[in-house]
Amino acid sequence: MEVKGLGTWKPSERTMLARHLRRTVRPSTGREEILWSDLLRRLEQELQVLTTKDALELLNLTANPELLPKPASLLREKVREAGMIFAPGLGVFLTREPYEIQVKGDPPEGWKQSVGPSIGLLLADAADGFVGELIQGVSEVCNSHGYDLVVDVSSDDPIVEAQKLRRLLERTHGVLMVPVSDATLDPASREMLQYHDCVLVDRYLRDLPDVPCVHPDDISAGRRAGIYLKEHRCTAVLIVDQASRSPNSFAITPLEDRTKGCQIELRGNVPVRHLLAVGSDEQGGFDALEQFEKKQRLVASDGIFALTDRLAVGCRHYLATMRPELDLPLISTEGHPFGDFMNPPLVSIKFNDVETGRLAAKVLFAKLQEADLPHSDCEPHYLISPTLLVPSTTTSGRDSVAISFPDAASYYRR
Repeated sequence: MEVKGLGTWKPSERTMLARHLRRTVRPSTGREEILWSDLLRRLEQELQVLTTKDALELLNLTANPELLPKPASLLREKVREAGMIFAPGLGVFLTREPYEIQVKGDPPEGWKQSVGPSIGLLLADAADGFVGELIQGVSEVCNSHGYDLVVDVSSDDPIVEAQKLRRLLERTHGVLMVPVSDATLDPASREMLQYHDCVLVDRYLRDLPDVPCVHPDDISAGRRAGIYLKEHRCTAVLIVDQASRSPNSFAITPLEDRTKGCQIELRGNVPVRHLLAVGSDEQGGFDALEQFEKKQRLVASDGIFALTDRLAVGCRHYLATMRPELDLPLISTEGHPFGDFMNPPLVSIKFNDVETGRLAAKVLFAKLQEADLPHSDCEPHYLISPTLLVPSTTTSGRDSVAISFPDAASYYRR
């Protein structure tokens, strides 16, 4: 029988084989699962040579019919006189000497057709308002490449995040990830992001300069909010932030950058107070102003920058019910459609989440195809420019105004 080493296979073919085996073979014991995972890892990482101990353990384990992975019809392993374990349908086997993973001939076509290529999308929170549009943008690019999209949620838990990231990397070709937080990233997640085909979405991680990240230009959004409040001659600004983004930490880069952008624009000429809301919803915005007024009263020259639309709704409700005599300038970020139906419409800075999804997927496919990444003036950042939504003077709802700062990229360069 003619035998060729794995070196004759393209990296994409070897990876595809390993992922197909992960999908079709389910080891029945914990020890067997560990050994099987190690074998597949070697397939993916081009580690052809096994140690003597590894090889004997795999041979002894799979030589016993009672320990074969089930269902056996998916991978009918046989032990030959020469001491080979192999899958006839896949042409993969292991020899005792010299303990190498080898393949028979060229990559078979059957397993390529039996599993469709896919990428993963790991979300921090499925309840985030931008999730639907983000998935839409990613899905459009996946469809154009003939890939499926696998979506999972870490529920703002860094430990769960690491577990789900590993599973997605085992089952897909690459992963787009909305991380829970820069401050809580699990070391295992950090390592996987560095050494696999991954792209961060909506936020970034400061100490992973080689991992591409596609996100809105939040600093420009904050700067535009500062301009709006200066235009309304505010002598003091309240930044309403959410302090309970996750049970571990609220420190995520979008909120930090929006705050930083506003402070950059005000340049110390206008006093800024940073209020941390107890919650991230409308009640959080209401409570933030209520707690502020227990120490210091709002005045007519104050302005409010709410870092999310939901916080802004809570602030608006507080002013309408508790301080109706005040007509304070209020601006928020995200630009959700419900702002069109408020009276008056909510002034907000909108992020194009569909375009964020599209660009993130394009960057990931460029990595998968080992092609040149899209151009960026501040790699690894890929910025989506926001727009300002203001009440329309001619129709109901809001008009969109472009936001542009020539030096926007300079704040993200490393």
